Amino acid sequence: MRKFIGIILLTGLVWKPRMRGYWSTDSLLGTPAFASLMIRDRFEQIQKFIHFNDNRQEPPHTANKRDRLYKIRPLLELFSPSFRNVFTPDKLICIDESLMLFKGRVIFRQYIPLKRARFGIKIFCLTDKNGSLHSFSVYSGKQDPLHDVDRLVPEDARNLSLTAKTTMMVPFLDQGYHLYTDNWYTSVALYEYLHKHKTLATGTARSDRVPKMLKNMPVAKGATVTAAKGPLLAQKFSDKKIVYMIFTGHTTETKTRRRHGGQEQDFPIIIDHYNHNMGGVDRLDQLLEPYDCTRKTVAWYRKLALHFIQLAVLNAWNLHRHCGGKLPVHDFIRQVAGGLLLAPTEILETQDNENIARLTGRHFIETIPPTRKSNPQKRCRVCTKKNIRRDVRYHCPDCPSKPGLCLMDCFRAHHTKEYYWI
Repeated sequence: MRKFIGIILLTGLVWKPRMRGYWSTDSLLGTPAFASLMIRDRFEQIQKFIHFNDNRQEPPHTANKRDRLYKIRPLLELFSPSFRNVFTPDKLICIDESLMLFKGRVIFRQYIPLKRARFGIKIFCLTDKNGSLHSFSVYSGKQDPLHDVDRLVPEDARNLSLTAKTTMMVPFLDQGYHLYTDNWYTSVALYEYLHKHKTLATGTARSDRVPKMLKNMPVAKGATVTAAKGPLLAQKFSDKKIVYMIFTGHTTETKTRRRHGGQEQDFPIIIDHYNHNMGGVDRLDQLLEPYDCTRKTVAWYRKLALHFIQLAVLNAWNLHRHCGGKLPVHDFIRQVAGGLLLAPTEILETQDNENIARLTGRHFIETIPPTRKSNPQKRCRVCTKKNIRRDVRYHCPDCPSKPGLCLMDCFRAHHTKEYYWI
């Protein structure tokens, strides 16, 4: 499985329109590294039959409390605590939705015309401004019983319409965080609840979620009007179109900016702060898009699984950068894939000094001594490592494990190369 995941990550760096193209023997288009790592039929076999949960235990479709994400639940439960525990985000965080492209049949597929993918599986994400993913929630439909997260939400927030978003904020309450949201999440009730728990918030708002007095007040282009309710401020700004903001912890100050044509205009500072800190989820999508290794498939859970594996790699890259690393995303993914591909997947050696013995000293190939079988044979160790089955009549008696080896090429590679299967 390490090799399989490593190869999948490599396909995001070396994109081809068809998966079989990676095993092409064409002199112009071939990529021989893939064939040396795993034979094509073995890769396709794993790709076809890979599962992440026991289908025999899956509740029937008619069950009252059926988990719609059952097929991928163990993987989600693996990644969720890992993302939360590996790092603590900065004080400026944001919540937004990401859409994984999927046009197949699944009951909770969403249509969001403003997204580039438009059709797909919606994932609520909580990130910092750099795109580090801390918490997520896969949307599986309003009617999904397991989507009801009231048991995780404090009692005084259970009447809010945005319960799922409040759930992701629970670990950050009463710690002085500042949350940024878009107009789908922003509401007076939610912001009052967050302020009560020492959490600041800023977001764009829909016109039906601001005071009617503010909504109906005429505003000249470039002007700003503000309304207050306790710690909450609502602002209406007229630019190319009307923009509504609700926020706590910010002032209503403006700054002068120069428009096209040299004309100066007052501009609310709060909008600059919002634009600077709200793009974490969009940045995550932008980092992922050039190296996306997911492919068109009927099975939604396979594509979603690969999507989260890529998110885990991007989270690791963000940690790498946070700790002073300077590798670009492309090189980091290449190193992760290389680590998975070169990691030992099975213990073939019988003694700790096997590698030292096979790479030093003199070795002479011999015919395998006779046994009860008329023609005793062993599997060639080098071919086996390449996922090729080949029985041979020769071995190396000078190596501790006396491995079977093909004459010439395999014998030479085994005794001269550290990674003899590449």
